[in-house]
Amino acid sequence: MTEKTDIRDSDEKVVEIEMERLRTFTNHPFKVIGDSQMIELQDSIKKYGVLNPLIVRPRKEGYYEIISGHRKKYAAERLGYKKIPVIIRMMQDDEAVVTMVDSNLQREQITPSEKAYEEFDTEEVRKLVKRLDELDPIPLP
Repeated sequence: MTEKTDIRDSDEKVVEIEMERLRTFTNHPFKVIGDSQMIELQDSIKKYGVLNPLIVRPRKEGYYEIISGHRKKYAAERLGYKKIPVIIRMMQDDEAVVTMVDSNLQREQITPSEKAYEEFDTEEVRKLVKRLDELDPIPLP
């Protein structure tokens, strides 16, 4: 794998990963469709490249699961990209869900079913975090 690096945190950097090593987030509720916004995204990538890397997490099976950037991957794939820049981030399931939902809140058009999933899942994650904190509170500095 050829790496282009850009240091983020001590354990995070931007690297280029082959498209075939990327997988969709399990039960990803947001739609990736070839609409007018996708055409605009493809035009932007064609002109400037992928400006913001995808966020992925490593899986024990040897691939990377996309947390944020499904639309960018789709657009870049249609343009013939073989590799794409990503930030590899270690995340538990609940943190990954919150990140995925939060990144999709930035989209201009979200379907009602996607919005309902966001609200349901975010609330469920908040409840989970609250229960975990009650079981093992971590004192804040």
